Amino acid sequence: VTNLEITYKAHLETGLEHPVCILLKDLDGLVQKLKEGEIEFKVLPGTSWTFDGDDHTKKIEFKGVTYETCLDSEDLKDHFSPGNIEIQTQKGKFSFPTMNPFDFPILKEDETEKIGDLGYDEILKIRKAVNFVAKDEFRPVITCVHIDDHVVGTDASTLVFYKILTPFKDYLMPSACIPLLDEKEDYMVCENEQNVFLYGHNNTLIHRKIEGSFPNWKAVIPTEFKANGFVNSKQLAESLNFALGVFENKYSQIVKFNFDFDLFTCLELKAECLDNGKKYETELDLKWQEKSTSDLEIKFDAKRLSLILKVEKQEETKFSLTDFNRAAVINDCVLLMPEG
Repeated sequence: VTNLEITYKAHLETGLEHPVCILLKDLDGLVQKLKEGEIEFKVLPGTSWTFDGDDHTKKIEFKGVTYETCLDSEDLKDHFSPGNIEIQTQKGKFSFPTMNPFDFPILKEDETEKIGDLGYDEILKIRKAVNFVAKDEFRPVITCVHIDDHVVGTDASTLVFYKILTPFKDYLMPSACIPLLDEKEDYMVCENEQNVFLYGHNNTLIHRKIEGSFPNWKAVIPTEFKANGFVNSKQLAESLNFALGVFENKYSQIVKFNFDFDLFTCLELKAECLDNGKKYETELDLKWQEKSTSDLEIKFDAKRLSLILKVEKQEETKFSLTDFNRAAVINDCVLLMPEG
């Protein structure tokens, strides 16, 4: 979104209420001033809105308080032509360019079909999954969070899948929408041919439907494992931080894990940077749940694994392993591909 439409009701000389719109350009500039505290965007009593080239001032009512603004009771459409809007606040006067509000896109809500409901639990899982979506604009489908009977996010190296109680009809939520979700809201999600509508009690989010099909993620989840081991998450996170300190090249941060499932069970973690010769090695206690192998060596990207630990926030991290060249499943909900 690069423009912002502000709509309010104006009491004109006729005594009737008319919708009045302004369309602000340079929304980034306005948001920056909001962040810097230069504008308290509350439209305080005494605040006036004035437009270029108009001498008429009328009263408007906004959220139960009356303010002054420039209106033309004869022809609203002609009056709100592109120009500048000046906002007088308690912290000073600010001017922004405007556009004709009738150019603002209208998204049709006709003939929508319900595809699911989002509540607190689903929104929390969506917020977790978005950490693992791709940033590749050439693959827009996997820059989204996919929702069916799971909430799924992937960048083709890591895949997360969180079970939800109420399944959706296949739905792709753009990652840009996710920060706008209110965890206190319950959303009814509907769609038509072009758009998706998230109806909450206090707000509605609308986005274009994403074209394309999400990969068949269930086909890549292993169903049988040679071993299931548990490691203390805090100790593993600290070890990974030390290992990451070894590497100079942020694009090559591969750590070797040796899962020893013999009588003296341990996880050996080794990191070595070929550029500077630095090494890091440590051993962590490993508890196994079931096993059909004595040991297994596998390589993971340390940064990806650190992110998984940060998002999951579990006291223990479970590794379900098949082979050195097969993906591991972590905490029964994250698929991590091996490296090298």
